[in-house]
Amino acid sequence: MVRQPVLVVLGFVALSVLFCASNAAALEPRLGAQVGMSLSRVYHDFLDERDDVSDVYRKGFSGGVSLSLGFPGQEMFSLESGLYFQMRGGTKAQPEVDPEGASTGREEEFLRYKFTYLSVPLLAKVSLGHGAVRPYLKAGPEVSMLLSAEAEEFSVVSLFPFTEEWVTSDVKDDMTLLDYGFLVGGGLEFPVAGLKGYVEASYVHGLRDVLEPEDAVAETDLRNRVIGVNVGVRF
Repeated sequence: MVRQPVLVVLGFVALSVLFCASNAAALEPRLGAQVGMSLSRVYHDFLDERDDVSDVYRKGFSGGVSLSLGFPGQEMFSLESGLYFQMRGGTKAQPEVDPEGASTGREEEFLRYKFTYLSVPLLAKVSLGHGAVRPYLKAGPEVSMLLSAEAEEFSVVSLFPFTEEWVTSDVKDDMTLLDYGFLVGGGLEFPVAGLKGYVEASYVHGLRDVLEPEDAVAETDLRNRVIGVNVGVRF
């Protein structure tokens, strides 16, 4: 069941799309494409409250198409949206111990989350300057749809003989279809062969507990945190 905050975000996106469509003649649309790398982790309150648990960021791919809407007569403010594929998730680790229970001084991973999402942001962008090379800042809400979700747990699978291995589970049914969060970022725009190239960094702070409320493990919260670095062009 979709909660009220999700409906609010979806309603906001829908109204913004309608506004842009109704004012298409007064706006200057510009399509683009981008690719990049993401570093993601999950905020897992049950585990993150433990002093002996640390995070290992998951490295992943991101990419998609962008749509910029400029306002005639000025270059400082614009709207930005798009459709982006993004790998998310993260790994939890804890101190490694030897057979006698003493610490080895190293950490061992014990839980991995691997998610993929399709994301649609709706951002306000502010360009800082009027030259050919211009820095910019942007911020706004983002709604994401879950495509796949796996959890990998390092477990004992056999006592005789004693065997440990990573066990993979499909956990998509235990998660919400939609996630929403807030994106902030900034970058540098520059001319490239008659096009507008850019390089940027961003951070997405997931606001929704992505575990299904009906699930027994939903007594703990799970939220996405993503750092992205992208390069792209606007046509």
